[in-house]
Amino acid sequence: MTQVPDFRAMTQDELATWFMNNDASALFASGNRTHDTAVQVDTEDQPTSQLVSLRIPSDVVARIDAAAGRDREGRSGIIRQALSEWLERHGEAEAA
Repeated sequence: MTQVPDFRAMTQDELATWFMNNDASALFASGNRTHDTAVQVDTEDQPTSQLVSLRIPSDVVARIDAAAGRDREGRSGIIRQALSEWLERHGEAEAA
């Protein structure tokens, strides 16, 4: 396997070059984290958000995907909306 560099120290251009020139399949298959999964993203149409990884039962994902085909925002949009609605119903203080 190609030696895995310190991705945190790399620029976006260096990351792109590394992934274009190296076989990363073993890296992904290992499941080892090489960096924090929290990423801040700023876009015009979406406020700052954080990438979160979670496990959802396969049958629930299939139902979300079926609904996502009819929803402009897709799977992530449906999950964001569901979480927002839950927080409104249960109060944000209880969720923290």
